[in-house]
Amino acid sequence: MTSVIPYRVRFRRVGETARTLGCVLVTLVGVSGVLLRWAGRSDLAVLGLLFLCSPQPSVFADHNISGRVAFSLESAEGEERSSRADRGTLARLGGPLARKDAYVHALLGINAFPTSQWLPVLAYGLCERGPLARALGATFAVSQASLEIEFVSRTAWQPTKLRLECAKPPTVSYAW
Repeated sequence: MTSVIPYRVRFRRVGETARTLGCVLVTLVGVSGVLLRWAGRSDLAVLGLLFLCSPQPSVFADHNISGRVAFSLESAEGEERSSRADRGTLARLGGPLARKDAYVHALLGINAFPTSQWLPVLAYGLCERGPLARALGATFAVSQASLEIEFVSRTAWQPTKLRLECAKPPTVSYAW
């Protein structure tokens, strides 16, 4: 005679197992970030910061995670708009929080990630009449954007200057 497990009991067991596996996965990703940083592989340790599940607080991380960003947007006709990004800029972006996070991570990941990972996000947001350009107050189609980013590190400010050309495909040049 076989025993029949009621549906509710079986469903509860599946839920408990899924929760346990999720907690184990989050812990492994977070701990791997710390272990990779200690092993000197800080390029891979950024994954723990991106998933926001690192047991080591971002305050103690080796990566620059805050800074000031100044934009200078230009159109093909010669119109210009300069502004600094602040909390109001994020509020004007609208849309889901994930969109705002994508732009913030792209801006602050310029020094930590290869160009192929952040350039498409910034090109979409700034070129033509992108959402980030509109939030910065540009009423024209942007053909060129200059960014000056000052990253906060433990010892000093580290400026990064780059120019984004809104051609097809977009290109970037550093320290104009």
